Amino acid sequence: MMSAPVEGIPPFWTEPWRWAAPAWHGRYGASVGDFDSHAERLVYSGWIACFGLPRRWRPPADPRWVHVVQASPSLLHGVATALGHLALLRGGMPVALGCRPSVDPWFALALKYRAVNCLRVGGVVTHSDSSAPRDAGVGVLRAMARQGWPDIDSRVAMLVAPDASDACHTWEEPKQAQPWAIEWIDVGRCLSLCGAMMRGAASNTSSRGTR
Repeated sequence: MMSAPVEGIPPFWTEPWRWAAPAWHGRYGASVGDFDSHAERLVYSGWIACFGLPRRWRPPADPRWVHVVQASPSLLHGVATALGHLALLRGGMPVALGCRPSVDPWFALALKYRAVNCLRVGGVVTHSDSSAPRDAGVGVLRAMARQGWPDIDSRVAMLVAPDASDACHTWEEPKQAQPWAIEWIDVGRCLSLCGAMMRGAASNTSSRGTR
């Protein structure tokens, strides 16, 4: 059960473990579940101390960010997947390497918006990249955050598992170099795309429910 925002602060900030990949729970030393308000405050302090996350809430300059991080864990992970597909497509990934749109609605959304000039990808997109669109999408979200809302970067990074080869307890862990990179990004357009993808996902869910 998701908690209500604290004084206008979204749970993504106050309860980051709900969005974090399961491997981060292992590094914390316990699986974090539902708590009463007092215990939750203690867990919050322990979690951010363990991983070096920013503690003080400062709202973003663009309020669309708050709308994005108010998404449920499954929805935000889905949006990241769609952004990853989009980045890989714009980087030259053949459509045939992606999932079939009828099977993966997030890939369908990426196909729908791939003509939007929101980012530029340089380098070579490989077949292995196409198999991990969510990881690529978290990279897009982090590139957005670094420009538009740096405070959220560390929490976004925890959407994917840390590098298993590095035992350090930090979210800024070195990753293996990938053969492609985001060379330019328009954060405003990407935020608009996130909103459109969230609405598209809601519409798809509603359509399935009425069949």
